[in-house]
Amino acid sequence: MLIDELATTPNSLTELIIVNVLNNVIVQQLTAFSRVLISLKALLALTIETAAIVNHFSKTKEHRYE
Repeated sequence: MLIDELATTPNSLTELIIVNVLNNVIVQQLTAFSRVLISLKALLALTIETAAIVNHFSKTKEHRYE
């Protein structure tokens, strides 16, 4: 692959710049992806907490009418 070849044997300043730019883009994409995963984790935790609260109040409601 061309990128692998450039990364292992850079022959010119232009190739070094290309590899550097590509590496920066990859790091930015991974950073954005990790932020998405952190947000999804927080959303999942909120959903679980909400389900626990709803479950608690539904049990309380059942006992109230017995």
